[in-house]
Amino acid sequence: MRRIQPVAKLLGKFGQILVLMLILLIGATVVNLIPAIYSIIIDYYELPSLTYIMLEEAVFILIGAIISLVWGYSIDKLHHKRILLFTLILFLTGLLICTLSTQFTNFFIGRVITALGYGAFIPIIYSLLSDYIPAKYWSTIFGILAFINSLGNVTGNFLSGFISPLNIWNLHWKFSFVILSVVTLILGTILIFFRFPHRGASSVEVVNKELGEMLREGNLAYPFRIKRRDLRKLWKIKTNRRLIILSFFAVIPGSIMSSFLIYYMSTYPFVSFPQEIRIQISQIFAGAVGTGYFVGTFTLGPVFDLLHRRSPRLRAYYTFIGLLIAIPMIIFAFLLIVPVNYEKLNLDPALLDNTINPNLYFELVTSIFFYYPTYTFYVFMMFVGSFLISGITINRTPTLLEVNVPEHMGTSQAMLHFSDQFGKGFTYLFIAFQYYIYEFLFSVVNGLIILITSILFYIVPLLLWKNISKDIEEESHRAAEIIRDRSLKEPGEISSRTYTICQELEEELSQSETNFKEDG
Repeated sequence: MRRIQPVAKLLGKFGQILVLMLILLIGATVVNLIPAIYSIIIDYYELPSLTYIMLEEAVFILIGAIISLVWGYSIDKLHHKRILLFTLILFLTGLLICTLSTQFTNFFIGRVITALGYGAFIPIIYSLLSDYIPAKYWSTIFGILAFINSLGNVTGNFLSGFISPLNIWNLHWKFSFVILSVVTLILGTILIFFRFPHRGASSVEVVNKELGEMLREGNLAYPFRIKRRDLRKLWKIKTNRRLIILSFFAVIPGSIMSSFLIYYMSTYPFVSFPQEIRIQISQIFAGAVGTGYFVGTFTLGPVFDLLHRRSPRLRAYYTFIGLLIAIPMIIFAFLLIVPVNYEKLNLDPALLDNTINPNLYFELVTSIFFYYPTYTFYVFMMFVGSFLISGITINRTPTLLEVNVPEHMGTSQAMLHFSDQFGKGFTYLFIAFQYYIYEFLFSVVNGLIILITSILFYIVPLLLWKNISKDIEEESHRAAEIIRDRSLKEPGEISSRTYTICQELEEELSQSETNFKEDG
């Protein structure tokens, strides 16, 4: 243990947190590698249609969601570092199989193994970060994690869409898998030298700062472990149950809009645009949703932390208020989408000679704002609406941690992750057949109705956040009381029933207690 301490000290707590965040970014990047190169993969493996690769992506997400439940339970019983290193080996193995695959079946197997690793290390890292960071900063840290997850969409598309065509080392689109494998190997090697905090550091710190700091430094061990009968108790906690349900419903609107809004705009308001730029301009105006969410996850965390310090219920209550404002705002923004006549914009035809030219899209956007002012309000309302909706992602994990005791945190976070990813996987299955579904839906209902219906899924999270705000104080107080009763025998004294000194002192303490009882 002493040999690895200098490395841990050299990196410092911030450096260790940064490494864990980089692993999360690598995972999010791997998830988002494929969409930008669908057509390339279809040609490479000679697939009959897009449906095959979309089904593979749906399986990837669903397997990751299911496996997170298994490993979430395990990390509440076993050693964090060993499990994390093992899951990174699985993740790296899957990436290497994808790199070496010459047939789609092998590629599919590689993605499945990657999902097994990815679904496992997500709840582990979330659990570790919740112990590294004091509870009063939980909204901030999980807002940053949501930002990192969104950033993974950017890095994934950049690696596969812009770097892969450079054909570095003649690897074409597989270069992305190689570079991510190398980075994963480096980060995994660094992890070997880490000394992680013991579970429960931040939760215990709320009721006893001294004990919490000792747990974070690894000088105390939290001995309680989850039992199978505890799983039923987890579901009985109303806040747990509500967060799991709302996570499933909350992910569906964003997932549908990310694909359907672009499709809708390219077939309705911008259908008169030349084919070369129709999708790109649709992506720009659909991007108002992602931009607002992106900014919200990065900036709103500290605000929610400040509110929580005033009262535990305010974090949930203002998430409810944000949704209450955002839902009608986004629906009204959809109503502002009107057909745009390309000829009316009076653009220079020479601009189309280079569709990568930024000036082209600047001229397009400014002309649309000038001739169709409703799009100015559309962008503003979509930005603000998605900005407020980001409160769901920022606050659901801190709220979950607040009502659970330390030995339940890995499992409860895995249940939340499962709900979120299951909703996303369900949506991917929808997207796998999206063109057939869209064609059918457009023949039955207006595309605007589909968009508005997708936003109505947010009504379930809206109502559940309101109920959470009513019960959160009582349930968080109950969890804090359990921790307090376990951790304190008398003020300032460690309970010999619940805590034991770890590492080299553990055997000496045990022997001292035995001698003391014999002398008594």
